Amino acid sequence: MKTNIQIARNLGYMKIGKDVLIPLEEIGKYRDDKILVLCTGAQGEPQAQLMRIASGEHRYIQVKKGDTVRLQITSMDTDHGFAIAEFGVNATIPAGKTVTVEFVADRQGTFTTQCSVFCGTGHPDMQGTLIVE
Repeated sequence: MKTNIQIARNLGYMKIGKDVLIPLEEIGKYRDDKILVLCTGAQGEPQAQLMRIASGEHRYIQVKKGDTVRLQITSMDTDHGFAIAEFGVNATIPAGKTVTVEFVADRQGTFTTQCSVFCGTGHPDMQGTLIVE
């Protein structure tokens, strides 16, 4: 991700001042309303940054009550869905398309995320966990 951002900056696609990007280790030095986190994840891979944030296992980043969560989800293989019932999230992601899902984490707790469109034999296992502090 860092390399992609640097390439985009060098090519002029992202105009970001030098003092805007901070090392992840320094995120705690800033107010929550001044932070935007860009990260990636791939189909629930346990070590992906996105999965570690959602499951409350990331060393520096947690989802807190009141946070706005925006996910851009791309399905590479077949139609999928993304649902978190407690937040009224239920999006269909057509194969090859990117869909933006946004919600406010307005309550604390542990919430199940799941694929809400039958997508094949692995469908029952397409679940995750979102922890909101």
